[in-house]
Amino acid sequence: MPITTQKVPLSVAGAVVAVTLLGCSGGGDPAPLSSANGGGGGADSGLTCLAAAQPFGIDPDAGHFVPDIEVTACDGTRRTLDSIRCPAPLTLFSVGAGWCQPCQEEAPMLEAAAAELADEGVVIVQILFEDADADPATSVFCQQWTDQFELTIPVFVDPLGRTTELFDQATTPLNVAVDRDGRVVWSAVGLVPDLVEQLRALVP
Repeated sequence: MPITTQKVPLSVAGAVVAVTLLGCSGGGDPAPLSSANGGGGGADSGLTCLAAAQPFGIDPDAGHFVPDIEVTACDGTRRTLDSIRCPAPLTLFSVGAGWCQPCQEEAPMLEAAAAELADEGVVIVQILFEDADADPATSVFCQQWTDQFELTIPVFVDPLGRTTELFDQATTPLNVAVDRDGRVVWSAVGLVPDLVEQLRALVP
C-alpha cells in the first residue's frame, strides 16, 4: 500500500537543535551493558558498553547522550536504544515519520549508506514515530514502510513519540550518530547528501 505524504515546513532544516530530554532518570555512574545479553547483534558481540546517562540530548559539543528509549521492530519485538547501539562502534539513529517527504527520500539513502559502510563498523537504524496520517506508528506501518522502500536496515517504530522530545518535529528527519556508549558524536536535521562521508569520518 503506497504511503502518502503531508507537507511540513522544514523551518530550521540543516540546523542542529540541542535540547535536554526532561523527565528521564540518570545521573551517577552508568551501569555497564553486555552486547551478549540483550545487545543489538552486529560485528562486536560480547563487548561491554555503558548504559545511557545524563545529560540527554543531541548536541555533541555539550557532551550529550541519547536516552535509552524503547522502540518496537516491525515484527513487534521491543528493543531499547542501548541494546541496539551497544554492539557497534558507531550507530546512526535516523528519526522520522511517514508523512515526512524528506524521510521518504532519505530511506533509500540510508540503505545505500549502510551497504557501503557495512564493513567499517557502522550500523544505521531508522525510527518512525508517526505514520502517513500523523497517527502513532505501528508495527504494521513499519512493515509497510520497509516493504515500500525495500529496506534491509533495521527499522523500528516509536508509538509513544519519546524520540520527538529530542528535537523539533518540523525539522524531521533527525540524524544522530552515537558511539558504543551512547555518546552523541554528530547530529544533523534534514537530508544529509554527504552522509557516507560524514559517518566514515566518525568511525573510531
